[in-house]
Amino acid sequence: LDSLETTALKSKEALKPYREALLFTLGALACFYGRRFTYSILFWRAFSANGWGVVRRAAAELRQRYRAAQAAAAQPLFLGGLPSVQDASAAARGAVPWLQTVQDTYQSTQRAGTVPSEAATPQDGLAAATRAGSALVAASSEPEKLVELWRNVYAAVMASLSTAMFDGANFLGMGTNTNIGDAVSRNVNRVMAPWLHSLIDAATARCRPEVRQLREDPSAQKWMELAVDGVCNSIGIAAAVFVEARAFALSNARIGAQVMVRECCDFFARKDMLVLT
Repeated sequence: LDSLETTALKSKEALKPYREALLFTLGALACFYGRRFTYSILFWRAFSANGWGVVRRAAAELRQRYRAAQAAAAQPLFLGGLPSVQDASAAARGAVPWLQTVQDTYQSTQRAGTVPSEAATPQDGLAAATRAGSALVAASSEPEKLVELWRNVYAAVMASLSTAMFDGANFLGMGTNTNIGDAVSRNVNRVMAPWLHSLIDAATARCRPEVRQLREDPSAQKWMELAVDGVCNSIGIAAAVFVEARAFALSNARIGAQVMVRECCDFFARKDMLVLT
């Protein structure tokens, strides 16, 4: 991780003098070849604004945990006397008979009204059991934290994808809360489902009585509904992809044109050939 971070920082510093030229080139690609990057441009634009910060924080925390794991593997004991996971497991197994002895001693103390020496100083055993339990709890909670990091990254990626879909429609003047693919798929399903049902009813009406009885069977109707939903969803997705490929090509062209104009204005303003107001 450290080597990857170092390489990324060196690459960023090396490409910094060519930032405007690179951005202008990317804008030209988006403007003239945006149809070949239907979703990529919109997604990375939204991801850089919303999801990149979450991924950076997750990567930083993952790096810290990796370094902590390396340090734990290098020494058998943690700072403060906390044992390793192997030692904690062995101590926990050894504490079970001791706890049983304490219980028996306590019961005998209640019956006899005296305090034997075995129960008078239980602090050493309790301290060892506490340290063992702390190590085991820390080790068991580590996978949960990693799962939480993964969930945060996944949520950031999905949020960026949703934002990209809304931005694509917004660049076409359809509003900020419009998802072209969902709208097309929903309308296709609304039109196709009744048509398929009427087609199935017309076909079964001309068939033998056995087929008509099968059509009226509840289980057969359930499977028929699933088949109709699957066909409608497939057609809806195909239509949504077809429409989005054309619509987002225009959105990418607008994004690329904006980037090209901005970089040209910054270049001419820096050369004192243009005054921005």
